[in-house]
Amino acid sequence: MTLSHSSYRNFLRSKLVEKQTKNPGYSLRAFARQLGVEAGFLSYVLNGKRDISERMVSQFSEKLQLDEEESQIFELLVRKEKTVSKNLRERLESQLKKSLSSDSNRRDLSLDHFKMISEWYHFAILSLIDLQEFTWTEQNVAESLGVPLETVRLALERLKMLELIEVTSSGRPRRTDACVHVEGTSPNEALRRYHETLLTKNIIALSDVGPQERVTRTQNFAFSSEQLPEVRKSIDQCIRKLESISKGTRVSPEIYHVGFHVFPISRIKNTKGPKK
Repeated sequence: MTLSHSSYRNFLRSKLVEKQTKNPGYSLRAFARQLGVEAGFLSYVLNGKRDISERMVSQFSEKLQLDEEESQIFELLVRKEKTVSKNLRERLESQLKKSLSSDSNRRDLSLDHFKMISEWYHFAILSLIDLQEFTWTEQNVAESLGVPLETVRLALERLKMLELIEVTSSGRPRRTDACVHVEGTSPNEALRRYHETLLTKNIIALSDVGPQERVTRTQNFAFSSEQLPEVRKSIDQCIRKLESISKGTRVSPEIYHVGFHVFPISRIKNTKGPKK
């Protein structure tokens, strides 16, 4: 969703991240080759040291196969950044808002917010921010999570846009009091993908992480659907307890993922009613 981009540089970063998510071997050099520019030039552009020309706007749009709406927003983002006129900048910002508000696929705002940060590393970055023992640099974050540096930079931009973090005078980000609460009764693709990714990481950890570094517990229970609200309440209480534990003594801490998944593994059609 283009709403997640505050500049055309972030727009380009997001396209690079999309390709790297699908293909971890996809490089900045390959991205530059697709766009028809030198890798060094593209690196300067992404880091704010060079600008793209008006001719490149249409060139990039074509190479990235942007639809009409994305192409228009990309062009407006470029023009907004290049202009020195305050009045023109305000008019361009107004056009951007109008273009974004015309999105006919816009759903519940909280779901749109989650879609912007639905990749697992956004929440891992928030956990690293809380970890005062962690030596904060974007490179350290990338190496700790095993993701490209550009992915970290784009994720931080999104977290700032949603006002989930703010940058201190020291340059280190910190969490704000804001949060994204995901609501909605219909199936959500972003939420499904988020859980699917972490379940895949769980499967990998069963082979790659020794039992001394992980906790694996499973149990089957008989519940009725009417009892699920009570189950959710119990899980929430457990999560608050784990939050309390995580705030205790820190000795060589790591970021752990804890997930609760309650789902039926049977489809019982005929059951006897309660005895009278």
